[in-house]
Amino acid sequence: MIKAIIFDMDGVLIEAKDWHYEALNKALSLFGYEISRYDHLVTYDGLPTSKKLEMLSMERGLPRKLHKFINELKQQYTVDKIFTDCFPMFHHEYALAKLKSEGYKLAVGSNSIRNTIDLMMQKSNLKEYLDFFLSNQDVKKGKPDPEIYNKAIERLGLNPKECMIVEDNFNGIAAAKASGAHVMEVETVYDVNYENEDFFNKLEEIFDFINNLESLKRGYKYYVVLTFLRRIMLEQGIYDTDEINGELGVEFSQLYREIAIIHKNNAGNIEKTQEDMEKYCYSLRKIVEIFENYINRNLQVKIEIKKFIVEDL
Repeated sequence: MIKAIIFDMDGVLIEAKDWHYEALNKALSLFGYEISRYDHLVTYDGLPTSKKLEMLSMERGLPRKLHKFINELKQQYTVDKIFTDCFPMFHHEYALAKLKSEGYKLAVGSNSIRNTIDLMMQKSNLKEYLDFFLSNQDVKKGKPDPEIYNKAIERLGLNPKECMIVEDNFNGIAAAKASGAHVMEVETVYDVNYENEDFFNKLEEIFDFINNLESLKRGYKYYVVLTFLRRIMLEQGIYDTDEINGELGVEFSQLYREIAIIHKNNAGNIEKTQEDMEKYCYSLRKIVEIFENYINRNLQVKIEIKKFIVEDL
């Protein structure tokens, strides 16, 4: 059962990716350096400023004696952006308030410095909902190293499988996955809302439920997963029969109908149902994958339910 949610900050709770990019380039331009937007998005996104400067020194000869001055100047430029551009976002306040009221522990783990996180959380009205936050000053290694998330999980007093991490970029996602926690990938700050958090809690409940049914055979486990996936799609308002059939294709649409009929005809006879489902094991596996991809795309999340349920997928 998920008991805590740990958020990245930039690009997850705060639309600050461009702020950091612009602030660092403004400082670098004084010495004739610049990071292109392509390099920012592909290579530097999510890294601490100190790491970015070290990479520039190794790859483009930026004098290391300038690191401290550029970093301090960049932080000041970032603060200026926070005061002019950082405002509360209702859907974030609502999501964190609801999650807090339901008993979840909430934290932030960011590659930004402590003062920047504190200021952004205050300006966005989110600080009051957090149990704590961790910065790059609280760890020896920033993301993509998992240290910041490992430390957050330890401070929460939980194990990784009781935590979900919300991340948006390659380096952060790598750190989150390495921590062993559940990971929710988002593309924009608008994807972070109460509905998505509740959705992932449902997935965790599915995981716990099926794992506790040790007597179930592999094929029937797939069918149980499909049943819950269909229920989630219906609850989230994304179950469109024509679209689903289009995703499945003619062959798997027909097989899915056959499987549903088998389950209906064998109602009450779990042993016979499990025996019959084993014959459809491969097809059930493929349908799980199709449903999973459909949910990921339509809800803008990243789930891998199949790996939770059956290890040999």
